[in-house]
Amino acid sequence: MHTNDGLTLLAYGYEAEICPERGANLLRLACPELKTDALRTPLSIENMVQDNPYLWGIPILFPPNRISGASFTFQNRVYRWPMNEPDTGCFLHGTIHQTPFQVIEHTNTRATLIYQATANKPYLFFPHAFTMRVNYALTPQGIVQKILIRNDSLQDMPVSIGFHTTFRIPFVQGGDSEQVRLQLSCGREILRDAHYLPTGEMLEHYEDQEDYRTGRLIPCAHVISRHFEMADPRRMELTDAATGIRITYEAGDMYRYWMVYNGGNREFLCVEPQTWINNCPNAPFRREETGFDVLPPGGEKTYWTALSIDKL
Repeated sequence: MHTNDGLTLLAYGYEAEICPERGANLLRLACPELKTDALRTPLSIENMVQDNPYLWGIPILFPPNRISGASFTFQNRVYRWPMNEPDTGCFLHGTIHQTPFQVIEHTNTRATLIYQATANKPYLFFPHAFTMRVNYALTPQGIVQKILIRNDSLQDMPVSIGFHTTFRIPFVQGGDSEQVRLQLSCGREILRDAHYLPTGEMLEHYEDQEDYRTGRLIPCAHVISRHFEMADPRRMELTDAATGIRITYEAGDMYRYWMVYNGGNREFLCVEPQTWINNCPNAPFRREETGFDVLPPGGEKTYWTALSIDKL
């Protein structure tokens, strides 16, 4: 993928491409020496938009996943969202992923981008001014993404974040999808209803549990749409069994849940860290126990993830 406005980082054997006009999306992370492209990268922005913008690179979700009824209440305020998934009656994923960001730093190893919602230019119907600052840094170990969110409003602001991180399957040039193995640090599975919303039940033991935890799961052999608690060390590994090349995806401790999805497609796998459980504000759990978080006026938090490519 190449655009006139895209940002390229080149260092330590890695190549990364970031798209400011589509939510600061990291659309490509490659290691040419290992003939590896980790992420599902579109041929063009037009191709991505016409297909499904959630299934390319690492789109930022704010807030992540579904909110039933496209609304929730917090501190006697009703937060209303566009009902962009009418079949389930939900609001889905937000629109940060398609919002232009301003580039404020760009070198061979770093890029920093910023988006500011204000009273005059709000984010959807969200009643808070806020700043989102996205920083990417290449290191010898790979790329680190840090996202700072600051509440610029005068009221407490509910905050959550996640990603629809979409990996290419296979990710090694000339590789075979059947050779790709997934290992995931997952705790309990969160059961969901026909509208993909948590039912209130979590399973200690579930199908393919040991395959997920020990790295034996073959993603392309399954139709996957599952929701898990994270477990330490909050890590995903995708390994090409034929070559021993591995992608490692790590999440900071503010992330508490995974979504894993391929919809039966053999060409990609979404492994999605998120800070709250699906439908957290309305789910049949105590909000505080399932990731509902609040920034006071002027408060800020930083969330990090890291991606690396190596050979075992």
